[in-house]
Amino acid sequence: FYGKVLYAVVEEAKKNGYDTLMNFFDDGQFEIPKTIAEYRVAGVIVIGKIGDCNIQQISQYSIPIVLADHASLTKNIDSVITDNKLGSYVLARYLIEKGFQKIGFYGELGYSLSIKERFWGYREALFDFMGSALGDRLDLYIQEYSILDGMEEAILSNNNNKIVSLVKEHKSLPEVFVCSNDKAAISLMMALQTLKIEVPGEISLVGFDNITMSEKIRPRLTTVNVNKELMGKRAVQRLIYKISHKKCQTESTVISVELIERDSVLKKT
Repeated sequence: FYGKVLYAVVEEAKKNGYDTLMNFFDDGQFEIPKTIAEYRVAGVIVIGKIGDCNIQQISQYSIPIVLADHASLTKNIDSVITDNKLGSYVLARYLIEKGFQKIGFYGELGYSLSIKERFWGYREALFDFMGSALGDRLDLYIQEYSILDGMEEAILSNNNNKIVSLVKEHKSLPEVFVCSNDKAAISLMMALQTLKIEVPGEISLVGFDNITMSEKIRPRLTTVNVNKELMGKRAVQRLIYKISHKKCQTESTVISVELIERDSVLKKT
């Protein structure tokens, strides 16, 4: 995902006469890159999750900043983000219309704002299309069928055993999981296959992002496509505008999404 965003950033910057310097950082042990500390860059694009305390550190240098695929709830920073809420809303509505009655969410809500937004979209769709049947049981329903904590580190480190344990510990597995992203969906698929649970025969899965692997795995993953190239391009365009308009109003650009139907959702009769 981020490779495609980064490639688009480099190409759009080059097209507009700018060179790109890359720095990879650990959000938990953040250090200001020398290029920023020594004022050797005209602007900064941060791709992916970054803590508000680290945004604050960069902001002290008064260099224009744009966040790509992340937004801050406490810092007034320009961002280019995916329409996360709409995407998961579309996924959940699609599953409800397919006839699924037990729909869970799989994702660690405390990890990032984008995962929270995707959860909110999922919950909103349940409220809109199943609310009359669930009444005040909606949140209990979500808790019963969802796994909302403890998996992100295992996903990032490909720790299949940890995810298998999370699935085994969960008392009420749903008919289908709305996953926080494709990598989470793929790791969950592997865990289910380890447990001899058929996908989509017994449990269906949907992802989010439409990464390359989502089409290569079997079954191929139903997901939401994010225009990663456009995200990188818009981030550069906004940064260049900010470089020449120092006092411009902060803006967030939202990139739209589309449903991609594949094979990981059971075709109900």
